[in-house]
Amino acid sequence: MVFTCFKRHVSANSLFKSVKSALLHKRCIYWPPPPNKRSTIIELPSGKKCFVFMGKRDCDGKLEPVVCFIDRNGDKLTWLNTEEVHQLEKLAPRLLSYFDLWESKTNDVIE
Repeated sequence: MVFTCFKRHVSANSLFKSVKSALLHKRCIYWPPPPNKRSTIIELPSGKKCFVFMGKRDCDGKLEPVVCFIDRNGDKLTWLNTEEVHQLEKLAPRLLSYFDLWESKTNDVIE
């Protein structure tokens, strides 16, 4: 499929890529945060890394502290705001019990 755009032919694929690139640039204008606007990067045992920076809230755009997890290459994996960190703390005991349960089931299967 070919579109006529500004008196030249543009393929649908290249048009999609340019629109996607423009949207990503607009949405992530403050990503990645420069070193002076984030905490020191903490390396995790798995090779992933995390740091804290001031991100914008979805509802009103005000800044709030956000913990961000990135991979070895610096690509964003996920981030959690204060409320989400508190919810994760509440879920941690249940998640740990699930890990213990599955570990014991694995040991039973191996034996």
